[in-house]
Amino acid sequence: MEDENFGPEKTGEIDADIIGINLVGAPYIPKAISMIRDRVRSGAGVVLGGQIVNALSKEEFARLFSGIRDDVEVVNGNDDLVLEKTFWLQGPMSPKEMVSQVPVWEKINDAKMKKYLNREFSYYVSQGCTFNCKFCQAEKGKKEKYRDLNVVQEELEYLAGKAVSFGIEKLSFYMSNLDGFQTPEKLLEFAKIVESVKRKFGIKIEFRCLATLEFFLRAVKNHEGILPTLRNAGFTSVGFGIDGATPEVWRAIGKSHNIGDKDKEGLQKSIDAISICAENGITPEILMVFGHPTDTQESLETALDFVQDMANRYGAVPRPHVAKHIIPGADAWRAKENQDIVSQLIENPEYFQALDYAALASEISHPDAELRKWTNKYYQAMCAMSDRATKYVYPDTPLFREEMARDGTTVERVNQGRFDR
Repeated sequence: MEDENFGPEKTGEIDADIIGINLVGAPYIPKAISMIRDRVRSGAGVVLGGQIVNALSKEEFARLFSGIRDDVEVVNGNDDLVLEKTFWLQGPMSPKEMVSQVPVWEKINDAKMKKYLNREFSYYVSQGCTFNCKFCQAEKGKKEKYRDLNVVQEELEYLAGKAVSFGIEKLSFYMSNLDGFQTPEKLLEFAKIVESVKRKFGIKIEFRCLATLEFFLRAVKNHEGILPTLRNAGFTSVGFGIDGATPEVWRAIGKSHNIGDKDKEGLQKSIDAISICAENGITPEILMVFGHPTDTQESLETALDFVQDMANRYGAVPRPHVAKHIIPGADAWRAKENQDIVSQLIENPEYFQALDYAALASEISHPDAELRKWTNKYYQAMCAMSDRATKYVYPDTPLFREEMARDGTTVERVNQGRFDR
């Protein structure tokens, strides 16, 4: 297996019969298209995976990928029947929750694996979220489903063993859970596994996750000592999905669970969760996805003031992002009134880069010029905070291309190296 995540960007034909491309999100669609167009050899097959693939209709998938090259077949790698046919597999495939990643990791050479383990990496623990936020493109509206924890233990022991063999003293990972406290019993079981791996291999392990205010506060109330237990296991930080600063905005985006029962101002529930987190030695992070269609200058300013206040009072880490509500998987993608923009994206797939949550609001994501102006003002102000975890990038759209051209540069050139943290 050849992994192209290392070193300078690769060029030239890929010497493989089957190429797998994981679309982490909509912004990666242009890159996938260029790889298929320029680097896949004639007669090879391409397997596209990632949640974003399932968010596209069959027609949209075909328009984006099937017509790139007549001599290359592109298939949906999330479809088990397609995978069975592509890889000549016999019988039904095992549920993904039961499948170990170790056989794949064993194909990564030691030099690259050492680089992976020296940095924080993402780790698949669970998927699914019972809430149904309208702007969210992940697996939502369904109960959280954990992987088989025996498989999880096998994987963590493998990674710890490799790390020790490399002389690495600490592993750090970001759990895949969309709402880490939604199933607290399972979370505590997972923490026990982490503890056992630490003892067995004599290695330090740190991990963090996302959480909703609602289930975090429920878990703290109903499971005494859960935060000290998690902290002792290596849990360092939790990112709360605040995503706005007023009840009006939360109701409009399907996130009314952020509003407390007796919370007239709307933000007390957020303050409670953040303060409890900090008091227990766990770093709170504020995921502030804002610039929603119902946001105003006043609500955006309230969001900025709130994040600054929480950073000053509790050491909360700002993680600002710009809402991209017309994106595959979100409710607005199928709305009749947005089909002109959807068509524009399908016909000009390079514009999908503008749907990066780290990208400034553009004429594609925010057609309303007034909302776009205020969103970018307060987003850039939040990104300028000293401890923020986000660096904004420029969208690759006509307006921003013109702006960069006037400055004698390009969007691609300006965005190089602008990674979070």
